[in-house]
Amino acid sequence: MLLSRLNKSRMGRACLKLLPYCLLVAVLLSSIAFSVAADTEESKSIATVAQVSKEISDDLAAAGIACSASDYISEGEHSGVYSLWISPSSTVRVICSGVTNTLTSYGETVGALLSRLKLTVGEHDFLIVGRPAPSGPFTITLVRRTVEQLICEEPIARPVTRIPSDELYQTQEKVAEEGSDGVRLSTYETVTINGSYARRSLSDFEVIAEPTAQIVEYGTRELPALSPLSITTDFLVSVEENGSGGGVITTFSGKQMSYIRVLTVKAYAYTTENKTDKRTAIGTTARVGAIAVDPKVIPYGTRMFIQTVNGNIIYGIATAEDCGNFSGNVVDLYFNTRDECFAFGKRTCTVYILDE
Repeated sequence: MLLSRLNKSRMGRACLKLLPYCLLVAVLLSSIAFSVAADTEESKSIATVAQVSKEISDDLAAAGIACSASDYISEGEHSGVYSLWISPSSTVRVICSGVTNTLTSYGETVGALLSRLKLTVGEHDFLIVGRPAPSGPFTITLVRRTVEQLICEEPIARPVTRIPSDELYQTQEKVAEEGSDGVRLSTYETVTINGSYARRSLSDFEVIAEPTAQIVEYGTRELPALSPLSITTDFLVSVEENGSGGGVITTFSGKQMSYIRVLTVKAYAYTTENKTDKRTAIGTTARVGAIAVDPKVIPYGTRMFIQTVNGNIIYGIATAEDCGNFSGNVVDLYFNTRDECFAFGKRTCTVYILDE
């Protein structure tokens, strides 16, 4: 064995005694304990300093080379000169999956140290190598990483195309064509680090159905200039007749109401402001939306939608609850103040008798 050859070789002993002058000795004091400087075909590891003969130890001491008993020695030929390489052993800490192992390294590689612990590096695993603290041990951290693929179908949002329409009022919109969402086949990668979720990312996708656009019309028609006397701004935007005196009315808000007949009436205004008796003919409290009628023409309880014939004043939905000193196609609209009543005066209105 090499140790025996070194002890018995006169050449070896002679070279050791002449170490200060002719023997090339590389004393590697590097803190990276697992790297071997003399890792060549011509060199062979022999032992730690504690394992070599007393003669070699004495010769090293005589040459002024201080060694620790745990230092690592390798030997070989270098440019025709017999040489010794001395590397310090060191403490290495190996961490994997929350378990810490502390080892003494004798010039081994990282792979060799992991092999001693029967640890293997997987396809997606990675190593963190370094010294966390200047005075602390060199640390090898084996990080376990898994990568899993998930393939799933996902919708592709339909695009929206907006086009102007002079049939709609400003602020109004209407979906002319619904369109449809597309579909894509998505591949996601889910990564875990040491068993804990780390991230999920899209790695690839394939479109299997293209989306079609949704067509939205938006209004350009100017809104009507309504009178401040209007009780509501929800004016009529369309009246669809059914041919039998009735039909459907649609307001600006999109509300649709069926009506059974239409009346053109003379409209007046009244109020109970400054009056103590605020009851209607049927015993309810007089208020906006409760109007007076000729009950022979419009029975009590009838619901109706009222606006002036020019559409300038929208009274909106009202209920027949009171009567007045009049008959025929006449209504008396309730307002909160006398000023509003004077401003309204007498006007011609259209009354849609609702099918309610």
